[in-house]
Amino acid sequence: MGRFGEILRNRRAEQGLEQRDVARRLGVTQQTVSKWETGVTIPRAPRIAALASLLNLDPGLLHRAAGSAPDSSARPKGVQGPNVSLELLSERDLLRLLDAAWQEFRRRHQLDR
Repeated sequence: MGRFGEILRNRRAEQGLEQRDVARRLGVTQQTVSKWETGVTIPRAPRIAALASLLNLDPGLLHRAAGSAPDSSARPKGVQGPNVSLELLSERDLLRLLDAAWQEFRRRHQLDR
């Protein structure tokens, strides 16, 4: 399951909604919602906005999770790897990232002495 599906499934469950409830409110089938949650398909932008509204989520969060984030050509020179949306990281993963960045900063700073 992709990150988009995970966010959708978790938020739907938090709201106490079944897949059929979401489907009915959006005018799609329960199978369509299931495909979104399992990563088989990703809805188009207007449907993502409707999902965000229905589930009280930030539309940008869902768009990024669906792969609608800016492409890597917008990165500063020297930055490599995939785009990382900090909103999509768990608190634990964010702390690991910050710790790794701090350790790298300290290593580089010590090398400059």
